[in-house]
Amino acid sequence: SCCSTIYELDQEVGRRLAHGEQPDITEKDLTLVQAGRRVSGWNRKRCENCGYETEEDFEYCPKCGTKL
Repeated sequence: SCCSTIYELDQEVGRRLAHGEQPDITEKDLTLVQAGRRVSGWNRKRCENCGYETEEDFEYCPKCGTKL
């Protein structure tokens, strides 16, 4: 959600996830499908209640719980 980069996950690792396992995913398990780019600050959100700043796509402040 932050940079629009898309990776394809190794099929075997995907099967393990689908069966409820929690395998470690490493760079060798990922194949770049589409490179994105991140522009620093383009989606920065600031909580009006506590001042917490984030670039994540949160709907509520992770610090105080106020709707962003």
